[in-house]
Amino acid sequence: MSVEILRTNGRDEIFLADTIAGIRAPAFCDCVFPRSTDVLSFKGNIHDHISCKCGENEGRPLEWIWDKESADPACYVNGRNITFHPTFSQGTTVIRGEKRLEPGMIHFWEMKIVTSLSGTETMVGIGTDKVDLFAHRFRFTSALGLDNQSWGFSFRGKAQYNNRSIFYGKPYSQGCLVGVYLDLSRGYLEFFLNRRSLGIAYKNIPVDPSVKIYPMTCSTAASSAIRLINSTSCPDNLEFRCMRVVAKNPDLLAHLNRMPGLKYLSNRYWYLIPYQDDIDDIADIYEDAHTIKHRAYLIDSEDEFDDLLLDPREFFYFFCDH
Repeated sequence: MSVEILRTNGRDEIFLADTIAGIRAPAFCDCVFPRSTDVLSFKGNIHDHISCKCGENEGRPLEWIWDKESADPACYVNGRNITFHPTFSQGTTVIRGEKRLEPGMIHFWEMKIVTSLSGTETMVGIGTDKVDLFAHRFRFTSALGLDNQSWGFSFRGKAQYNNRSIFYGKPYSQGCLVGVYLDLSRGYLEFFLNRRSLGIAYKNIPVDPSVKIYPMTCSTAASSAIRLINSTSCPDNLEFRCMRVVAKNPDLLAHLNRMPGLKYLSNRYWYLIPYQDDIDDIADIYEDAHTIKHRAYLIDSEDEFDDLLLDPREFFYFFCDH
């Protein structure tokens, strides 16, 4: 597969050849979404024109919504729903969440792309309180990641930080779910597409509590709409670390889900579990579960914890004991 470097807006951008050709990720579901011509001619709220509710909330409350007070008045912002440039576009609008993302926590949120995306840019990501939300309102640009105060994932499949873009994942558009996983304990930023991780994009996110970080999104496209469908967070503790490993091991996950006292963890950390269209029944890997001897471990360092995770069965003993 060939790699091409394009220079746009004075910046070098690295792409795989098939991305340049326009290969896009499929929609998350088979629901019917309105065509672009229908959206442009629709006189009411675009979000009222969408019947698809796939993946939305699923009983989980939103921890934050979009900030209407700081938004460009030319855009429609109502709770979880955003419609960029409802009549016509004359630049780039940046919108952020209503509250900062707490330091030291694990954050995950997810957006549904309601309309087809086109034009210069649509991005999701994060930024500090130093980002000027109105700096590009009369300029068409990739606003998130233009400097060292924001990080973004473009609908064209590129990730951007400090005015440098690299190929990261498939382009996305209408019907896709775009997730953001932010570890403010270690400073890692990762994006998801249709509930599947694209891998860590950046490891340079500030973890200093004095740095205020917000969820952000931006768009230049007229009548483009995004809906926030999930937003959650949790502390970076031993329970989270254990579940992160269990979620990647189908045998351990199946065994955990059969334990009444631990089954709730799958709902609490649902975003860690790899998405599957069909989940087959997995045979019980512990036929002698009643004979398992509980063992306790005292872990003095993160290296010891990593060593423990190399053996899934040993790890499971540890998880049960704690």
